[in-house]
Amino acid sequence: KMMVAAAGLETGTIDEKTIYSCPGGYTLGGRLYKCMHIHGSVDVLTSIEKSCNTFYYRLAINIGLANWHDYSYKLGFGHKTGLDIGGEINGLAPDKAYYDRAFGKGRWKESGMVINLGIGQGELSVTPLQLAHYAAMLANYGTTYAPHLARGYIDTRKKRVVKFDFKKVDSGISRKTFEIIREGMRRVVEGYGTARHIKIEGIEIAGKTGTAQNPHGENHALFIGFAPFDNPKIAVAVIVENAGFGGTHAAPVAKRVFETYLSK
Repeated sequence: KMMVAAAGLETGTIDEKTIYSCPGGYTLGGRLYKCMHIHGSVDVLTSIEKSCNTFYYRLAINIGLANWHDYSYKLGFGHKTGLDIGGEINGLAPDKAYYDRAFGKGRWKESGMVINLGIGQGELSVTPLQLAHYAAMLANYGTTYAPHLARGYIDTRKKRVVKFDFKKVDSGISRKTFEIIREGMRRVVEGYGTARHIKIEGIEIAGKTGTAQNPHGENHALFIGFAPFDNPKIAVAVIVENAGFGGTHAAPVAKRVFETYLSK
């Protein structure tokens, strides 16, 4: 949802004062796409804090598939992060060419696809590492470095440490957009959002819960976040498979990670 918010803000589709109405869902083609609650009038900050599906159904349709794909790519989805071990996969951030291959040209409707993508459902597929990388980019106003497991190696012959160079990643998205999105994420935990139960005294956390529908069983619980808010030291992604709601099962795991890491 933060990625879709970024696309909306950067393309001028919305600004921080734009209001969408949430009556509990959005109807498209005679089908009701549900929201978890009736949120009423919702701006972008509230949409993140309260995790309003309706806001993102509407916004995704308004920005269109091309913009959705463009900003998903900028924020690290649909391609490898550059991890320094083998076996990493691209994940999937679908575009028009993908849907043409999957369903045939002229045999699919953009609105019907992008409405699901707007809340991170549909054909979108991401790895836990991509989610953690995404959380780091949100923490750092759109910049970070390629993730790595090794900082360098010891050259025993020359008796010196050789440090690796890591590629800097820059989303090209404006700081103002990240300021808005980060504040929404802060409210998720520190305000009245979906993870307010994981507050830690003395540590301000920004985060976002997620519940990924799973056609093969129970939903997967997700949470991404970073802390401390003003000077981030750690970004995390938690996935608890087949557990249910992200706020109930994934966010408390992240709380323990934050507590452990930041108590050093």
